[in-house]
Amino acid sequence: MESKFKSDKRGEEALASFLDTCLYSKMVEDKIIQDFKRTEDKQTQLSGVDLILTTGTRDVKVDEKSALQYINRDIPTFAMEIYYRCNTGWFMKDGLQTDAYLLVWPRAATKDLGAIAAEDFTLCGCMLIYKQVLRKYVNKFLSDEELLSAARALDRGELDWEHDQRNRYHVPGNPELYLTISGQLYERPVNLVIKKSILKQLCRFEVLVEKDHIRFLENQR
Repeated sequence: MESKFKSDKRGEEALASFLDTCLYSKMVEDKIIQDFKRTEDKQTQLSGVDLILTTGTRDVKVDEKSALQYINRDIPTFAMEIYYRCNTGWFMKDGLQTDAYLLVWPRAATKDLGAIAAEDFTLCGCMLIYKQVLRKYVNKFLSDEELLSAARALDRGELDWEHDQRNRYHVPGNPELYLTISGQLYERPVNLVIKKSILKQLCRFEVLVEKDHIRFLENQR
């Protein structure tokens, strides 16, 4: 088991550069937002804020989350980290300043995250979804306490939810949601996996980002 921290960090930095140039800058040019500012200090980043989008009415503190480990695979889901090695994951952690997540499904000319550069990205599907909207949806089926308890039980190998051969533990009352654990990774993260079709219904906007073009899809709220 090993941590992929270094390569993941390189991939995140390259993706951030791509999004700054090809998404946020174009949103400013098209007057969709007034401005954006990427955070520089580590403490702010650790508080769940990668950048701030300035709109006509408010500043939105955004945490970028990407499916870089599934680059070029166009997966129909996104994983929200609930628990890892006796720690609360980013989706459940108290005290974070995050207002919204930018969920990103990337495509690129290379899958080598240790060497990837901003110019390697060719297409990114993105959804901006407000944190409280997503949490409210999940809480219709599980309270925060119940979700964390289930994640800890799965980490111990004791979760008694219905599961399939791929060890996807389906949330009681909504089989569209399920818990998984990545036991092959050092961090052993337990994730709540949500289908993209559900996220489309909840997101503020969905946009396809290419190097020279952005296209907003119809499901804007």
